[in-house]
This record gives sequence, structure tokens and C-alpha cells, in this order.
Amino acid sequence: MSEKKLSIFERYLSAWVLLCIAGGIFLGKIAPDIATTLNDFSIYQVSIPIAICLFFMMYPIMVKIDFAQVVKSAKTPKPVFLPPGSSAKTPPCSRRAPDRGQQSPPPAAAGR
Repeated sequence: MSEKKLSIFERYLSAWVLLCIAGGIFLGKIAPDIATTLNDFSIYQVSIPIAICLFFMMYPIMVKIDFAQVVKSAKTPKPVFLPPGSSAKTPPCSRRAPDRGQQSPPPAAAGR
């Protein structure tokens, strides 16, 4: 079995967390107004900045984004061209419905 090597970020995750905690404490000491300002953005005792950060932290895990592929695609960009008249430019109501074969006629009105 081949072992998967950990990236530098994964290998030193505890150090990154401690560094971020220390940075937050330091920032709170030198600029306490930032914490007060961020605390003002809350609804029903829910901090909106914290909620946004948690969303961006959890979303890639929920949708199972492979960051190795993201980095790979960023290194080898390929342009995406849409030909004129493509469905991206055509409003949905003007597209022709696919042919589904023989359709039955509408039911006859009652009493005729």
C-alpha cells in the first residue's frame, strides 16, 4: 500500500491554528475597535462575520472539492469559448422543447 504524503499545511495544522490564535489575540490588543466593530454585525446574537467565515470553511468539505485539482487547473488554464447562439445566451423560454414522439390529442370537452 502506498501512503499519501501530507502537505505542509496538513503537517503543521496545529502550528497554523496556534499562529492564528496568537494573531487574533495580538490584533485584539493593538486594535480593540476592530473586535467591537465586528461584534456590531450580529443578528439575534449570531455574529455575521463568524457565520460567513464558517460557511467558507465548511462549504468545500460539504461539496467535496479536491483542492489538488483546483491548483492543477489554475496552473494549466484552458479558455472556455461559447459559440454564438449557444444556450448560455438564449433565454430558456425561447428554446425549443425536445421532441418526445407522438403526443396524444387533448381530451374531448365533456357534453359534446
